[in-house]
Amino acid sequence: MKKISIWLTAFLALVLGGLTLTSATQAATTNSNFTVIPLYSENQRAQDGYINVLATPGSQQTVSVKVTNLTDENRTFAVAMYTSYTNSGGESVYDSKKIPKDSTLTYSLRKQTESPKQQTVKVPANGSTNVSFTVNVPNKNYQGLIAGGIRTWPLHEKADVTTTAKQTLLKNKYAFGMPVLIRVRDEVGNAKMKLNQIYPGVRTGHTAVMVNTQNTAPWLLPSVNIDAKVTKKGSSKVIHHEVQNSRSMAPNSNFDFAIDWGKQRLEAGTHHLDYTAKATGGTLGWHFSRDFTITAAQASKYNKQAGFKPNYTWLYIAIGVLVLIMFVLGGYLLGRRGRKSDDKNE
Repeated sequence: MKKISIWLTAFLALVLGGLTLTSATQAATTNSNFTVIPLYSENQRAQDGYINVLATPGSQQTVSVKVTNLTDENRTFAVAMYTSYTNSGGESVYDSKKIPKDSTLTYSLRKQTESPKQQTVKVPANGSTNVSFTVNVPNKNYQGLIAGGIRTWPLHEKADVTTTAKQTLLKNKYAFGMPVLIRVRDEVGNAKMKLNQIYPGVRTGHTAVMVNTQNTAPWLLPSVNIDAKVTKKGSSKVIHHEVQNSRSMAPNSNFDFAIDWGKQRLEAGTHHLDYTAKATGGTLGWHFSRDFTITAAQASKYNKQAGFKPNYTWLYIAIGVLVLIMFVLGGYLLGRRGRKSDDKNE
């Protein structure tokens, strides 16, 4: 269990937010001209580059960082406490005060934080400023993580503009993320994956099917490989296949895993999903098998949103069949009338 704890917490520094830099040397390599480092409290579990504390239930935990300005000018920064969530790309992040709702999230780090949850601080040229937040620790023996991070970014500054080899202008705005973990029990548990709604939609301009994937446990899922296959119900032929590796999920969060329809139209009907997820570096894994239906109305709506023109093929066929029926019926009626006329003449 101790080895698992070390592995998870070490990996967390890399995946929980993606922007974590903890030294002046690292900051210099990004041209961001500022650094953010943790100020460890007495109950810090290990001095490993981020905030990871074992708190007492019902206490108030002070969480602090030091922001250092590496330029020769005074600067102003925004420093905010956010709750971790899983974004649409399947990455564990903490970059917004508004996060997707999750029915299993009991304690949000941002909600547990006393106001102000976002601070504006001035940092002198080549100087540093300490920033602290007060977190209300749950008054119970909570089993799990209260996870999130402190995000810091400069205010009132123009973005850096660079030019690529193809003369494309890129505007860069740098932000630092400092992971924050608070727990009241010195233990580590496992993530638990669940599939919720499966529905059609549009992602990055392409038709797709969304599989809402949820981590129902208060533990981080640091790296998972997902393999999803779609067939027509009753058929073994795979019509769409999506593989995504090294996805991560925040505790008690969900995201829509998108199965790209390959620039093809959505077709109404009942389909079957075969969904496998395996945590890397371990034996933890899940397999789901489920039918889902795309209605004609849904197919029409999202095909239109993706830029497909309405498909009138079946309408044309129906009109053609109707015309043919009318032609045959008309010929039959004319022939019958002709025979009656001949009978009368006789």
